[in-house]
Amino acid sequence: MQGNHDFRYRIIFSRRRTISIIVSPDNGVVVKAPNRTPVRSIDRFVSEKSEWINRTLKKFDSLVRIDDQKGYSDGDSIFLFGRDHKLKLFQSDDYSVRLGTGILLKQVIIKTIIL
Repeated sequence: MQGNHDFRYRIIFSRRRTISIIVSPDNGVVVKAPNRTPVRSIDRFVSEKSEWINRTLKKFDSLVRIDDQKGYSDGDSIFLFGRDHKLKLFQSDDYSVRLGTGILLKQVIIKTIIL
């Protein structure tokens, strides 16, 4: 944490052209910045956005976590598309979920559901 903020943030330097801020309920505040960007410049940028960051962090306080597990087991239930579904896990080289109706959900959703 730099400066006078009431939140902590992590800086990730990488090959990029702009500074960005990512706020999430799991990872908190992450600032991505171009290599060699002075920390003072990053802190000034975060200070300018601090009102938005605080507002976004407060929104997360009202969220109810429905998934506090780190993984899933065969027979677990998950809430998906407004209904509970019982998991039946199979060994596979591909991340996917098949609903009983034959609908196949691909990797984007799956990585969030089954790890």
